[in-house]
Amino acid sequence: MSYRRDHPDFTVTVDGAFNDAGVWQIDVVLRFRDDLPAGRGDALVAEARLAAIRGIAQEGLRGRTLGSTSVLLQMDGDPEVLGHASLVNAIGAESVH
Repeated sequence: MSYRRDHPDFTVTVDGAFNDAGVWQIDVVLRFRDDLPAGRGDALVAEARLAAIRGIAQEGLRGRTLGSTSVLLQMDGDPEVLGHASLVNAIGAESVH
Protein backbone atom coordinates (compact mmCIF):
# COMPACT_ATOMS: atom_id res chain seq x y z
CA MET A 1 0.00 0.00 0.00
CA SER A 2 1.33 3.43 -0.83
CA TYR A 3 0.16 7.02 -0.80
CA ARG A 4 -0.40 9.04 -3.96
CA ARG A 5 -1.77 12.55 -4.38
CA ASP A 6 -2.52 13.69 -7.92
CA HIS A 7 -3.11 17.41 -8.24
CA PRO A 8 -3.36 19.29 -11.54
CA ASP A 9 -0.03 21.00 -10.76
CA PHE A 10 1.90 18.29 -8.87
CA THR A 11 2.07 14.62 -7.94
CA VAL A 12 3.28 13.19 -4.64
CA THR A 13 3.98 9.49 -4.18
CA VAL A 14 5.10 7.91 -0.92
CA ASP A 15 6.09 4.24 -0.62
CA GLY A 16 7.27 2.38 2.45
CA ALA A 17 8.94 -1.04 2.68
CA PHE A 18 11.62 -2.84 4.63
CA ASN A 19 15.00 -2.49 2.92
CA ASP A 20 17.72 -5.19 2.81
CA ALA A 21 19.03 -4.07 6.23
CA GLY A 22 15.58 -4.54 7.81
CA VAL A 23 14.97 -0.80 8.21
CA TRP A 24 11.61 0.67 7.22
CA GLN A 25 12.43 2.90 4.26
CA ILE A 26 10.01 5.61 3.15
CA ASP A 27 10.59 7.05 -0.32
CA VAL A 28 8.91 10.37 -1.16
CA VAL A 29 8.76 11.72 -4.72
CA LEU A 30 7.34 15.16 -5.49
CA ARG A 31 7.00 16.34 -9.08
CA PHE A 32 5.56 19.66 -10.20
CA ARG A 33 4.14 20.09 -13.68
CA ASP A 34 6.93 21.13 -16.08
CA ASP A 35 5.11 24.14 -17.49
CA LEU A 36 4.23 25.84 -14.20
CA PRO A 37 4.89 29.59 -14.07
CA ALA A 38 8.00 30.62 -12.13
CA GLY A 39 6.01 31.95 -9.15
CA ARG A 40 4.29 28.81 -7.93
CA GLY A 41 2.66 30.54 -4.99
CA ASP A 42 2.67 29.79 -1.31
CA ALA A 43 -0.67 27.99 -1.35
CA LEU A 44 0.47 25.44 -3.95
CA VAL A 45 3.75 24.82 -2.13
CA ALA A 46 1.88 24.39 1.16
CA GLU A 47 -0.54 21.93 -0.43
CA ALA A 48 2.30 19.86 -1.90
CA ARG A 49 4.16 19.87 1.41
CA LEU A 50 1.03 18.79 3.28
CA ALA A 51 0.44 15.95 0.82
CA ALA A 52 4.02 14.72 1.40
CA ILE A 53 3.59 14.89 5.19
CA ARG A 54 0.31 12.96 5.02
CA GLY A 55 1.95 10.24 2.97
CA ILE A 56 4.95 10.04 5.31
CA ALA A 57 2.65 9.75 8.32
CA GLN A 58 0.57 7.03 6.65
CA GLU A 59 3.59 4.98 5.63
CA GLY A 60 5.27 5.54 8.99
CA LEU A 61 2.24 4.15 10.81
CA ARG A 62 2.11 1.21 8.44
CA GLY A 63 5.77 0.46 9.12
CA ARG A 64 5.21 0.63 12.87
CA THR A 65 2.26 -1.76 12.53
CA LEU A 66 4.53 -4.18 10.67
CA GLY A 67 7.13 -4.06 13.45
CA SER A 68 9.50 -1.30 12.38
CA THR A 69 11.63 0.26 15.13
CA SER A 70 13.56 2.68 12.90
CA VAL A 71 13.02 4.52 9.64
CA LEU A 72 15.03 5.85 6.74
CA LEU A 73 13.36 8.72 4.88
CA GLN A 74 14.47 9.49 1.32
CA MET A 75 12.99 12.45 -0.51
CA ASP A 76 13.25 13.29 -4.20
CA GLY A 77 11.84 16.58 -5.36
CA ASP A 78 12.06 20.32 -4.98
CA PRO A 79 14.29 20.98 -1.91
CA GLU A 80 12.50 24.30 -1.37
CA VAL A 81 9.29 22.40 -0.80
CA LEU A 82 10.50 19.23 0.90
CA GLY A 83 13.41 20.70 2.84
CA HIS A 84 15.29 18.39 5.17
CA ALA A 85 13.79 15.88 7.56
CA SER A 86 14.83 15.13 11.08
CA LEU A 87 13.46 11.87 12.43
CA VAL A 88 13.67 10.20 15.80
CA ASN A 89 13.81 6.42 15.83
CA ALA A 90 12.26 4.18 18.46
CA ILE A 91 15.20 4.39 20.86
CA GLY A 92 15.35 8.16 20.68
CA ALA A 93 18.53 8.63 18.64
CA GLU A 94 18.05 11.53 16.27
CA SER A 95 19.19 11.17 12.70
CA VAL A 96 18.98 13.46 9.72
CA HIS A 97 18.34 12.10 6.21
